Amino acid sequence: MDINRSSLYLKESNDKDKSDTELALKMLAIRRTHPRYGFRRIFIHLVKISKLKINKKRAYRVYTEQGLQLKRRKRRPDCMSIVESVFLREKLGINIIQDITVNRPYQVLRTDFTEIRTAFDKYFFIAYVCDYSKRVVGWNLGSGPSAETALKALEPALRYADSETYVHQDQGSAFTSEIYVSKLMENNIYISYSEKGEPTDNGPMESFFGRFKDEWRNRCYRCKNFNELYLLINTAIIYYNTQRIHTALGNTPEAFLRDGNFKGQKVST
Repeated sequence: MDINRSSLYLKESNDKDKSDTELALKMLAIRRTHPRYGFRRIFIHLVKISKLKINKKRAYRVYTEQGLQLKRRKRRPDCMSIVESVFLREKLGINIIQDITVNRPYQVLRTDFTEIRTAFDKYFFIAYVCDYSKRVVGWNLGSGPSAETALKALEPALRYADSETYVHQDQGSAFTSEIYVSKLMENNIYISYSEKGEPTDNGPMESFFGRFKDEWRNRCYRCKNFNELYLLINTAIIYYNTQRIHTALGNTPEAFLRDGNFKGQKVST
């Protein structure tokens, strides 16, 4: 009768859909019991444990059509390997400055990055600030918040540091990088990190950047290139250290250090 042999085995489409739905439900049941199973493990479970006689290609078609693909989580560790390797050391930990009573300059140095925008581009400004005298002891400007940018700002700050100095920062990639942590360890400095998602752990730096932007944002925005912005920030830092009165000190940072009226005070966060 000139009829194709394969037509004798065709089923109604609704039967096929029903069969696929049943298969999808079986896959979902396996996924509920084993949330991290991908297609290969689900197929093995169907064949060897559920004892289904099923074609692998059909199983994969149903698996993808029903959107059962396993969404992989980003393989991002809680902290970098260099931090893990030294985390139990006495001189590194989370917020180890919170119970420190500061009684001298440069005992605690704080740092962080902030974004500075101009009309043409954006840059990242980093500063190291003495928690006691409020003096900026190191800073730098870069195209991104990289470890290299941080190290250039750290270099002048290290001139004021000793074996009893604490450097506090957040857990950004620059501050947990191997070259950054190694540099601090070489100088026998205490390394303190804020808790993740807790900007108040480094509140003084948030305040410093907030005031800096309030006073200099408009002039920064008008800078035409990197060099112009760099020179402007340098002017701002000199002004901040030598001319701008800090209310907590009752004087400028330079004058406060020159007077030498130091009193013990607990670190503020």
